[in-house]
Amino acid sequence: MVLMKRARSLRSKMRSLGPLLKGTVLERGMRCGKAGCRCTKGHPHVYLVITWKEKGKSRMVYVDERRREDALAWSANYRKFKELLRQHTDVLVRMVKREKETAKKGDRCG
Repeated sequence: MVLMKRARSLRSKMRSLGPLLKGTVLERGMRCGKAGCRCTKGHPHVYLVITWKEKGKSRMVYVDERRREDALAWSANYRKFKELLRQHTDVLVRMVKREKETAKKGDRCG
C-alpha cells in the first residue's frame, strides 16, 4: 500500500511539472567576421540553441532571447520528469517483485 501511494505521488509530481523540452539548451559563441567587431578580438557573440536527437541525427534550433528563460525552464522540467519517471519505475518494479514473492510464499504453504 505504501508503494502504491508513492507511485501516485510521483505521477502527481510529473503532471505538475508544466511544459517539457527534450533536448539540451546550450550557449554558443560565434564570430560575425566584421572588421573591428569585438568578436574578432576574442569576445564572440553569444546565443542560445536547443539540441536534440531525431532519427539518429543531431538537430539544433536557435532560441530567441525572449524565449531564453522558457527554454531553460522547460529543459529543466524534462530533466526532473526523467528523474521522477526513473523513481516511478523503481517503485513499480518493487511492487511487482513483492507480489511475486508473496505468491511464492503462498504456494509453499499449500
